[in-house]
Amino acid sequence: MTASNVIHLRGHALRLVPLENAVADWLSHIHLRGAARNTTRAYAVDLKSALDYFEQDRITVVALIGESAIERWLASLSRAGISPRSQARRLSAVKSFLRFCHREHWIEHDPSRDVHVRFRPRQVIAPEMSELMRMLDAIPRGSGSTRTDRRDYALLRLTLDTGIRASEVIGLDVPGGDARYTVDFKRLEVRVLGKGDIEGVVPFNEATARALEAWLRVRHAEDGCNAMFISNRGQRLTRQTVHAMIRKRGEAVGLQRMHIHLLRHRRIGDITERLGLKIAQGMARHASPATTAAVYGAHAQNVVHRTVRDHADLDKIGAQA
Repeated sequence: MTASNVIHLRGHALRLVPLENAVADWLSHIHLRGAARNTTRAYAVDLKSALDYFEQDRITVVALIGESAIERWLASLSRAGISPRSQARRLSAVKSFLRFCHREHWIEHDPSRDVHVRFRPRQVIAPEMSELMRMLDAIPRGSGSTRTDRRDYALLRLTLDTGIRASEVIGLDVPGGDARYTVDFKRLEVRVLGKGDIEGVVPFNEATARALEAWLRVRHAEDGCNAMFISNRGQRLTRQTVHAMIRKRGEAVGLQRMHIHLLRHRRIGDITERLGLKIAQGMARHASPATTAAVYGAHAQNVVHRTVRDHADLDKIGAQA
């Protein structure tokens, strides 16, 4: 480090990394972690309006981005008629980028940590658990199964059991060595790099472990590819490949327009109904219970209604009085 490319802020020596260079490094990072090309391109588009605003504000290096600059940028989006939902999506990209910059010591702290945009999430209607299990059961797993069958069953079973996101499942590596985001067969846990580059650990059961082991026995990757789930060419799966796969598996049992997020939604929704919002928040790895309540509120209300009917029925209470 030379004095010419370092800034000192409250005792912290930070490299003066140009915004353009930092964004290129971050996009390369998420692509290497399994993000599809279209996903990387979408992040770049979402970041562009923020970068353009920062440059107009004479902020050209990462270390100079502050919370007030982010708030001013969001205010400019509101004035331009950008909806809160679109603002939240763009802010999510900025948050992921700045967390990466903070880990790289290019910025003193994450200035976006306490900045939020509120909006009403769209309601998601997922197939019932019995229908999803029927889709999994239709995938061959015996002596006549193919490598693709074993891979698809293991991937879908792990996703449904843990409720992890598409980006998280395709970002997993095979166990061993210095793999950080992978499955732990002894503890029956999976460690993932989640939304916003936040780490999480989620449990799975013995049947899921057996499905993963069956896949790993036939997995053959190209040299240097550590991805847990790979294509027939031996390369890490993309989001598009996974969505095409689950759509095909769903159609085989009469489930139309299936996509991978529906597995997460059904799993977290069922946990909300059976175990309550607090445990569902932990399983979903939401930073705030308000997020879990907003997305799975109907499930949480079902818990309240069922509890009242089971334990505080009017006539039962009256009979006991």
